[in-house]
Amino acid sequence: MRRLSLWGLLILALILAACGGDKDKDNGGSSGGSESTPLPTTAATDIPTATTIPIITNPTLPPPATIDVRNPNSNATSGNVGQPTSQTAPIPTRGGGPTLPPTWTPSSGSSAATTPSVAPPTLVIPTFERPAICDSFAPDYERNIDQHFVNTDLTIYWFPVTAEGVTYAVELYDVAGAVVFLTEIPETQITFGGDYFPSRGTYYWSVRAKQNGAVIDCGAIDNEVFVNG
Repeated sequence: MRRLSLWGLLILALILAACGGDKDKDNGGSSGGSESTPLPTTAATDIPTATTIPIITNPTLPPPATIDVRNPNSNATSGNVGQPTSQTAPIPTRGGGPTLPPTWTPSSGSSAATTPSVAPPTLVIPTFERPAICDSFAPDYERNIDQHFVNTDLTIYWFPVTAEGVTYAVELYDVAGAVVFLTEIPETQITFGGDYFPSRGTYYWSVRAKQNGAVIDCGAIDNEVFVNG
């Protein structure tokens, strides 16, 4: 009896299953004849949407200002302010130096040359003021000789200084300019021995006046002696 009931349940299940399949077929046929609205489909993509990048443009600059280098004040009042434009400096021309003064030109009646003559500077020779007592102090040219002979005595003469206590320093130089005789005497004459003139040539003597041992500002008197053979 139990076995029959199981078979009955199985048959019932098969019937129900068969009914359900026919119902699905009916639904499919009815749906195929009617128009259905398609659903929007979204295509998935991994590529990001491109973003529009704005193009950066340089700002418009004002027109360059022209600077007048010859008139700086006009640049301060000019309404255009911008970058100064460089101006090419003028090339100097040859011979553009400072203007020289005109040369002197003599008049038509003048006999002078084109270039005026410049007088040479005057040479000023200082004068030597001798004391009054030295006015007569000088060689005695009437008695002195300037021609002499070797190995011969020689006497020279001079005029005195008009003062008391005066002595005279006498020097004799040989042909080489060396002092070969030196003495101090109160007289106004002296004789050199012949030994001081051993050879031919030019000899030289000088006399200075002294007073109480000090040299008087009379200067030296002198003369040359030419000795022959």
